[in-house]
Amino acid sequence: DRDTELALLCGETLREIGRSTESIAAFQRARELAGDDLRRCRGWMGIAAGYRVTGEFEAAMQALGEAQPIAERLELAIEGSRIHHTGGNLYFSQGRISECDAQHVLALEAAEQCGDAESRARALSGLGDARYAQGFMASALDYFRRCVALCEGQIRIAGPNRCMIGHCLWYANQLDTAIAEAHSVCEDAQRFGVVPVRVFAQATLTQVLTEAGRFEEARASGDKALVLARLAGSRRYEATVLYFSAEHKLRQGDRARARDDLEQALALA
Repeated sequence: DRDTELALLCGETLREIGRSTESIAAFQRARELAGDDLRRCRGWMGIAAGYRVTGEFEAAMQALGEAQPIAERLELAIEGSRIHHTGGNLYFSQGRISECDAQHVLALEAAEQCGDAESRARALSGLGDARYAQGFMASALDYFRRCVALCEGQIRIAGPNRCMIGHCLWYANQLDTAIAEAHSVCEDAQRFGVVPVRVFAQATLTQVLTEAGRFEEARASGDKALVLARLAGSRRYEATVLYFSAEHKLRQGDRARARDDLEQALALA
């Protein structure tokens, strides 16, 4: 059991410092070592979370499909909430928004059942994502702010949701405020060393700077974001940043290099 707990902790730590492939391997080892279903469930959950970062959605859903029956059989409300939350995030990434919304509703119900504040914050974040994808920006902003208020500064949850606040403010044409929020998250994520948050924050900053027409700053931010995305093995964010890189090059009149970036981004996507 001690070896399993260490493997679970190792997997989580590796994911947070951006070593996604090694994180998945650590969680696979934890699952193999597990002497009970609770730890086996957590191993599958970690595998799914790792594959979500690398963009291997089918493998992530398969891992969740292994974890969910265990959580239901053992009546694990916290694990159940987080399984639904991860499922919702996977649907969000694939543009399957009605399924995303339904999963986060279930995540919130389970979180309220067990009274776990972190699970509730994650579910509120997911519901914000669903509203965002549906174009309900004021409602999304409210959910993200409610999530951040529950987090008490915990960077792994608060950071991405502060980025989403920045995205909502961009849609409200409050670009200076959106840029300031994204800058702040970048600084906090770098200070704490949480690579997945750093990737999202730097990509967010690149996007809002691009939309504000601040192209020199956007290019510098994009260079950082690309390094971080590749470090974490996050193909989805690598593709996103290459898209913005292409926009910068196109505005400079460099159509050939812009096309190269877009072709790389499309291949990744």
